[in-house]
Amino acid sequence: HSRVIHLGTIADYTIEDVAPLRYIRINGEERISLHIYPEEHINTVELAKQIREKIDALKTTFPDGYRLTLAYDGTEYIQNELERIYLRTVLSLSILLCFILLITKRMNYLLIVFSSLLVNVLLAFICYYLFKLEIHLYSIAGITLSLGLVVDNAVVIVEDLRHTGRNRIFSAILASTLTAIGALSVIFLLEESQRLLLMDFALAIIINLLISLPIAYFFIPAMLDRFPVNIKNKRVKFKRKRR
Repeated sequence: HSRVIHLGTIADYTIEDVAPLRYIRINGEERISLHIYPEEHINTVELAKQIREKIDALKTTFPDGYRLTLAYDGTEYIQNELERIYLRTVLSLSILLCFILLITKRMNYLLIVFSSLLVNVLLAFICYYLFKLEIHLYSIAGITLSLGLVVDNAVVIVEDLRHTGRNRIFSAILASTLTAIGALSVIFLLEESQRLLLMDFALAIIINLLISLPIAYFFIPAMLDRFPVNIKNKRVKFKRKRR
């Protein structure tokens, strides 16, 4: 049986302060540094916000002569980069959709492309949750990059269906998608330090590309049946002159 033996029963001990190994001072005053690191799978930006709120509440309870100053916050860089990525994503998609509307001049066309993109994003986020894909700078960059590829697949399928009435180009899209996935799979063969940085980037693109395939095969043709985009056939008539 296990038995708890207290230190006081076998030895005499006293509590003393440990001699400091180094001194940290600001303006000649002693300082105590407190480093806070997040655990794995924790939202760092949200955690930093909660810590700031807690610090602001504790400042009111400090005695005279004590103060708490934030020396460095690593989440500020992450927050700024996220805002830039969000802005670039919105601008790039807006320009792309406006360009599609300008070229086609049909709202049904734009509706089909936008709805396919929206469904792709929603299904992708469900897969991110199921596969426990972390959302950070690298994964968001992969999502942004893959959105352009998803829109490209949608436009190609819509144009094929408009002109031929049959989804004949899907095999070509399937081959190009599998080729892109095969190229990205090389990341999983890199060294561990490099693989950990780029793995989420590759997974985000692979998931979006795989989801775009059933959307191109099932969803877009169904949307075209519901919101048809007709083509005005232009025929050139030749007249023969009789002598």
